[in-house]
Order: sequence, then structure tokens, then C-alpha cells
Amino acid sequence: MSNETGASIVETFRYVRSIHRNVSRLLMSADVLLSEYGLLPYEGWSASYPLTTFRATAPDEWLAEYFIRQFRVRGKKDGGIVTVGVVLMPPERFSEVPVCFASSMAVRREPNAVYTLSASQVAARGHPPDGVVRTVHAGDLETDWFTSADVASFKELIIDDRVTSVAVPLMTVNSSVELESLVIKPLMRQLAADSAALGSTGS
Repeated sequence: MSNETGASIVETFRYVRSIHRNVSRLLMSADVLLSEYGLLPYEGWSASYPLTTFRATAPDEWLAEYFIRQFRVRGKKDGGIVTVGVVLMPPERFSEVPVCFASSMAVRREPNAVYTLSASQVAARGHPPDGVVRTVHAGDLETDWFTSADVASFKELIIDDRVTSVAVPLMTVNSSVELESLVIKPLMRQLAADSAALGSTGS
């Protein structure tokens, strides 16, 4: 390995670090935006990627593919989870560029699998990152990004077999303004509409 190659490696990692810093700022900006809906971030962490111990024989796992920040209704310890996240390396059939997403799901319990399940839209066929709020079901999932174990976890953990999600290309989200208008508001409007429809059905 030449000194020139070594310098390129260092520069590459500096660039990756700058991407991580931008993602961090974006995820943290969701705190204020979602607090208006009574949602607070989970205590004790700011961003999460499920693998914290990497296998020496699986180098493709060493670079984090996505980061999320999860929220719940103030005062509630179970039930609904709202997630804001960034997927840096989605499967090509979903998107050729990184995406930003927000999702909502109700879960029976909260093992580590809920981190991955929040990004179910990325693993679903026919649900592109076009800013349209979509409902993902277990039958939509493919195993090019999810594993068969992830699909099994979806069926086991997700109440009513639905994750409500919206995603857009990350490059369209340059600040909290776009995060709110393109991702968070569309999701929250759909959740409000779903809640109103459920209420009218039950009355």
C-alpha cells in the first residue's frame, strides 16, 4: 500500500465522519419538531444502529447502513413508536441514493428488532421513496435488505401488521425545514387521519 493510497483512506474516513455529523444534526433536529405532537426521544441514546459487535468474517457489516432516532408519546412506556431515520445504503431496487424516512408502528414488545423494523419501507416492494405516505405489511417485505428473521420479527411484533412510513431522497432534506415539510408533517397528518377514521368507525 502506497502513502498516496493511505492518504486517500484517511480522507475517505474523514468524509464519512462528516456525513455522520450531518446525519446526527438532522436526527437531533427531529426532537423539537416531534415534541409539538407530544413525542419524546427514548432516554439514554441519540441515534442507533443495531449491530454494536462486528464479526471479523463479515466486513460488509462494519459500515453502518442506517441510523435512527425513536420517539414515543410522553408518559407512555409501551405501544406506539415513531421513528426518524436515514438509510445511507438502501438496496438498489429501492433507491440509488440515500433516503430519509419517518415511520410509525405499534409493537407488542420492544426487542432490538424494532430498530430494523422501523425502516420496513426500505425492504418493501412497491413502496418507493417518493414522499407518499405508505402502509407496509409483512407480505410486502423482501429479503434483499431484510433477513428472513427480520420478516419473522415483523409478523411477531408489529400490531395489526402495519408500519406507516414515508421516505424521500436524503439530498432533498437539507435542514429541519425540509425534514418537517417532506417527512414529519406528511406522516403525522396520515396518523391523525387514521385515528379519526378509526374513531368514526368505533362510534
